[in-house]
Amino acid sequence: FFRLNLVGFVSASLPMADTALGKHKFWKWLVSHGLSTDSGTLFHTDNLAEFLQRVRRGVLVSPAAAAKDVYDDLTALLGDPEANVEFLEGRVKLSVPFSRDGQLAHSLSLCELVLRLPMVQPTVVKVLVEALPGLNPRLGPFVLSGLRWMGATVARDSSLGGSSDLVDTALQVLETLQEGPLLCDFVEVLRDLVDVTHHERVASALLAMAECNGSYLLAALDAIGSMVLPSDIQSRALELLFTKLDSLREEDLPVVVKFLLQGVTPGNAGEVVPRLRQKLPFTDRSPSLTTAVPPSWLYLVVDALRSGLDGSPVAAERFVMEIRSVSGKMTLTDAVVLVLLLTLNQPSYTALVESTMQMKVRSGQLTGATISQAVRLLSPKGGLELPEVFEGLLSLSRAALLWGTSRAFATFAGTLFRELMVGFPSPLNQQEVVSALIRSASEGEQQVVNGALDVLLDLCMHHSPAMRRFSVRLLVLLDDMLAMSLLQVRKLYRALVILAYGEAVPAGEGGSAAPKAFGEEASQAALRGQLEIILRKQLS
Repeated sequence: FFRLNLVGFVSASLPMADTALGKHKFWKWLVSHGLSTDSGTLFHTDNLAEFLQRVRRGVLVSPAAAAKDVYDDLTALLGDPEANVEFLEGRVKLSVPFSRDGQLAHSLSLCELVLRLPMVQPTVVKVLVEALPGLNPRLGPFVLSGLRWMGATVARDSSLGGSSDLVDTALQVLETLQEGPLLCDFVEVLRDLVDVTHHERVASALLAMAECNGSYLLAALDAIGSMVLPSDIQSRALELLFTKLDSLREEDLPVVVKFLLQGVTPGNAGEVVPRLRQKLPFTDRSPSLTTAVPPSWLYLVVDALRSGLDGSPVAAERFVMEIRSVSGKMTLTDAVVLVLLLTLNQPSYTALVESTMQMKVRSGQLTGATISQAVRLLSPKGGLELPEVFEGLLSLSRAALLWGTSRAFATFAGTLFRELMVGFPSPLNQQEVVSALIRSASEGEQQVVNGALDVLLDLCMHHSPAMRRFSVRLLVLLDDMLAMSLLQVRKLYRALVILAYGEAVPAGEGGSAAPKAFGEEASQAALRGQLEIILRKQLS
């Protein structure tokens, strides 16, 4: 098998003859198909597709013999402590770039090149997995990187022993690596190297490993969470997690949240969701919410929570049920969950969330301070920007104006609009806030008009620099004055006068007025001119 293309091999391999890699049959076989050496661990081939096609033609002569030769010779190469360094650290330059993930690549690692070899991929994967425990720890990540790239494709394309043989090898390696630094990374790779028929076997092995050593619990759960498993294995994993839940750190929560929401069923939702609500980090006492910049893991928690709720209607409905049943003050955690449900843009969730918030505001259990914290956390100002949050909260704000004439409802709606104006400072978002208020003030019933004008006046008083950018838009409301009460007209004119003649908002207590933004003076002058023309017409 390795005598194929002997002429090409002799001419191309001479520069490598004195190196550890150049003495191995596997390397000579690669050279015989068009791989050459530039210098050190830098290699070259003109065209990746043509190289792989030449390998395929050679393997087709005798596939079984080819697989045996690849297994024996690659095993020998990786067992050589000098040659395996050159092999695993090597990179291959390509004269003709190839497409990888939609982008053109001009090079790839030698390990990845070998994993691309057609018809012998399962054999290559098996050899790399077997060799992993004996490699220098510094070289392990090179192997894992290649295996991670291959993912499930290799195992599903298996022949020559099938994926059962690969699973046997992988589980043996798993036992060997339990005391080493590569275990967590290998578990992540293992998840993608086995097909669904072996999920139960691999999950049982991972759970046994986590039961013996709790430090590997998260790696095991992260892998198990994406497997198709029977209910008894899932229950075993949940029980193991519940025994360790109180001792986990906040940094571990992204994996925990993802796993728990993936495993929620109608039968266990009553146990899983309450435990998860208690563990979520959105509390006034959480150190993560007292820092100027939230830690990166907090965004991962929010993302895992939102994705999990989106994929599990059972969990979403159970969360709302738990929140509705609480008789005390709504917590920040519950407020964040409700806001995230709004971002899913599902009518059934939206109606359920709005009715729950309306009930909680009416009873005094949901205050403006709590919803403000939730909006700030999920806004760009809070460092956890989620584009879907803005649209969901804007819809809720408009709905809150329709809830009734209660002062609590008006305060709640005003708080939402104000937090949207401040927390989402892009001009486009602020324009949507102002436009929503103008529509409510011009098209709504009396209670809606009152609420919208109250909010507009509040924004003009406390956030006039931002509002001046949209001041001319407010003039359209003057067309509706005949339908307004005297009190409503006064509110509208007061807002316009503040924007047209008022100073910028003071910089702070006892401080001087903050300098006006670029263009603010011109905007004020334009509004004054328009307002004076309208007033003269009304007085004439």
